[in-house]
Amino acid sequence: MLRITRRALPILALALIAWGGPAAAQTAATVEGFRSARFQMTEDQVRKAIDSDFKGAKIEKRTSTVTRTVVLSIRVPDLIPDRGMAQVNYTFGYKSHRLMQVDLIWNKAVDNKLTAEQLIAVQANLRELLQDRGFKKEKTVSNATTDRPDVILFFRAEDDDGRMVAMVGRFQYDAKAEEGKRLKMDQPESVVLSYILNPKTPDVFKLERGKF
Repeated sequence: MLRITRRALPILALALIAWGGPAAAQTAATVEGFRSARFQMTEDQVRKAIDSDFKGAKIEKRTSTVTRTVVLSIRVPDLIPDRGMAQVNYTFGYKSHRLMQVDLIWNKAVDNKLTAEQLIAVQANLRELLQDRGFKKEKTVSNATTDRPDVILFFRAEDDDGRMVAMVGRFQYDAKAEEGKRLKMDQPESVVLSYILNPKTPDVFKLERGKF
C-alpha cells in the first residue's frame, strides 16, 4: 500500500454524487458538491437544496469551536439502499460563509443497528462508483495507509480545479496483536466520503503567525 500523511487526508474529518460529464464521453470528472448542494452556495441555498433532495429531513445546525465553521447536518435512511442510516454534514467557510465541504458518514453513532457487513458493502459500493468516474490516474490514490494505524484511505482524487473527493474507512485495531493482524479489516467502524472545495487551503479559523 501507499502511505499518505495525516495532512493529506480530508478535513473533517464521511446515485449519490453531482459529477461532470460521463467518462464514456471522455469528459474529465469534476467535484462540484453533493446532489443539489453545490460548492459556494449560501446557507439559505443549501437549505433549499437539502429540502429538494431530502424532503422533510430535520436539519441541525452547529458551529465548530475549533475551525469556527458552520455545519448543517441531516440523517438520511437508506442513502445507499439497505445500508442503514447515513449522516450528511454540509460545512460552510469561516470567512466566506459558503459551502466548502460535504461529508457523508456511516457509523454506529449514526445508526446503532449498522452491521459490519453493511459497512463493508458501503466501502465496496462507493469505491466502485468512485473508480468508475473517470478521474485522471495521476491525480488519484487508492488503498493507502495513513498516519493513523486504524484508518485506510480507500480513494482520493482531484479534478482539474483542485477540488477533491476522498473516502476513508476506520477499523478496529489491536496494537498488541502480531504484526499483520493488528488492523481488523473485517471489523469496520466507520466510512466517510468527503467532497472538498479547497483541500490545500481550507477556509477555517487559524491563528495568525507572529501573534503568539
